Amino acid sequence: MSAKTHPETSSSSQTSPWTPAILLGPLFPTTISLLTVVLGQFTLSADPVCGDPNFSGSSNTGCAFLTGAVACSYLEIILFSWVFMGTTVSITLPGGKSYKIMKPFSNLRTIAVMYGFIYVISLGVFGGGIMFLADVNMRAKSSGLLIGFSTFLQIR
Repeated sequence: MSAKTHPETSSSSQTSPWTPAILLGPLFPTTISLLTVVLGQFTLSADPVCGDPNFSGSSNTGCAFLTGAVACSYLEIILFSWVFMGTTVSITLPGGKSYKIMKPFSNLRTIAVMYGFIYVISLGVFGGGIMFLADVNMRAKSSGLLIGFSTFLQIR
């Protein structure tokens, strides 16, 4: 008997053992990111230094950290939702020419690289948050709400 390969068992149709980890692994961090977005935006608007309409608190390290943490959380949520709900988005110019501007992810490696990219950006942002919490002078200028939420973000 000769061993024949069936199309169902060929290497191109087999799923990777990393598929569940890459697709569903970020579920808990995305949930935490959603909490960070909701509470972080509330904290930014409620903090008297960050919520100043004259942007006098824009140089505050705590405000910059919290803004960066919320932005990284938005990236995480967008990527996680795009993995499951992504569709082809195209625009048609007046000449009748159509261009694809976004499409679903085609392989797991791309998804893993995108999560890695967000991870590296988050490391930088949260490193700045540690510097904010270590700088006593900046903490003296900030409110207790900002300091408390920044501490919560660093602990999680």
